[in-house]
Amino acid sequence: MTKKKRGGGSYQLEHELLLRILAALAVHFPEPLPEPDKVLGDLTAGNREALFMHVMYLHYLGFMRSNLVELFRSTGAADLYHPARLSWGEGPVLTRKGLNAHLGVEPVVW
Repeated sequence: MTKKKRGGGSYQLEHELLLRILAALAVHFPEPLPEPDKVLGDLTAGNREALFMHVMYLHYLGFMRSNLVELFRSTGAADLYHPARLSWGEGPVLTRKGLNAHLGVEPVVW
């Protein structure tokens, strides 16, 4: 899909992972996803960097509210995505726009 740069590295957004995240959130719409570390972590096989890159992408598109809480500033790559530093508030929530994207609803142009 789209290649993004972060620092000196890069990552690939995986279309299938984006769809799986939306589907996981849609099950609980309009409530927050309970146990997001377990549910979403399982989708990425525990890769928190991939998880948060995809979550932030969906957040910036307006498909979800990520409700991430940064407990303290990162001191480097070793703790950047560590659960003790970067955690969920009440859990991510799918927006109506995200639900429409999940359901494949096309917007109507007026």
